[in-house]
Amino acid sequence: MFFAMIGILIFQYFRGQKLKAIFVVLILIPGIFLSAYQSSTIFNKRVNEGYNEIITFSKADISISNGSSIGERVIFALNCWEIIKKNPLIGVGTGDLPNEYKKVNQKNTPTAPSVTNPHNMYTLIMVQLGLVGLISMLSVIFYQIRLSFLESNKFFRDVGITLPLLYLLIMWSDSYLLGHYTTLLYVYFSSFIYKGFD
Repeated sequence: MFFAMIGILIFQYFRGQKLKAIFVVLILIPGIFLSAYQSSTIFNKRVNEGYNEIITFSKADISISNGSSIGERVIFALNCWEIIKKNPLIGVGTGDLPNEYKKVNQKNTPTAPSVTNPHNMYTLIMVQLGLVGLISMLSVIFYQIRLSFLESNKFFRDVGITLPLLYLLIMWSDSYLLGHYTTLLYVYFSSFIYKGFD
């Protein structure tokens, strides 16, 4: 999300100069990434762990005691996809994810933990509310972006485009509209960004 935000800000700063913006993004973002990788022990460790978890992923190795963060998310996605295939249009309902997931998990990956949150907002919405729910959620974001393009105030236009784009990205890694604080943050900023000040 941090690197995406930098990219968005660069394109907003160099509005109308796409080649210059692309050049700056291609220099600045890899430069920041490499600098952080070389100078921060924590960042270096997390990148290496993530890379190793992807390379060594195996369904058989995921368990409550030794499951990797990325590996568990892959398992959550695969198991949820089975639920989605059976209920694609309207989902299983907002309270039925734990029970439905438990059934699929016991069949496919019995050593992996059961979940109430698959750590992906799109998967969560598809399981609970199906395609109807996903289209509803994405339509809110679409209209926020559309309203932002019509905004005459540069600040509200830029922030109004950035907020939903960042949430669209970060919701791939967790259910940020399920958590209390991150949902309130989104609603709070949305309440005045898209109000339309005269």
